[in-house]
Amino acid sequence: MKFDFGKVKSKKKDSLPVDPIKIFQKIQVTDPNINDLWLAQGDALREWHNNCRHLNDIGIVLNTGAGKTLVGLLIAKSLVNETRGQILYACSSIQLVEQTKEKAEGYGIDVTTYFKRNYNNDYFHRGEAPCITTYQALFNGYSVFFREDIKAVRVIVKSGVRRIIPKH
Repeated sequence: MKFDFGKVKSKKKDSLPVDPIKIFQKIQVTDPNINDLWLAQGDALREWHNNCRHLNDIGIVLNTGAGKTLVGLLIAKSLVNETRGQILYACSSIQLVEQTKEKAEGYGIDVTTYFKRNYNNDYFHRGEAPCITTYQALFNGYSVFFREDIKAVRVIVKSGVRRIIPKH
């Protein structure tokens, strides 16, 4: 009896969404304060996805309390899904790294943190989640990230302004 191996197909990996609004719709938000995106968040995400995701250096400006952290995390997750690579999210302090990690957990977004020379998990290295770290860990002559194949960096420039810098 002959067996036709040409008919055997390998399972396709589920394609991950790259549209940040679709990502939001798929995640399991546990934060009781979040039930939907606000208009400004949706507008910023649509504008970035439709017109800016290919740009090397962009700024996203939202008012204080308008949900910049969620927007930034969704964009970072979108870039992870698109590249299956290593995406960094840089904050000015360890306190902000921990605060952003807590927010990400409430939003249902997996992240890795890196500070004090330690990663809290290996999702970042597997290309499954962005890594939240400090400026100091990223911008120094001995940065562990110089040895990594970083696809994009998200940097908080100042209060109210966030930057996404895709690497091409």
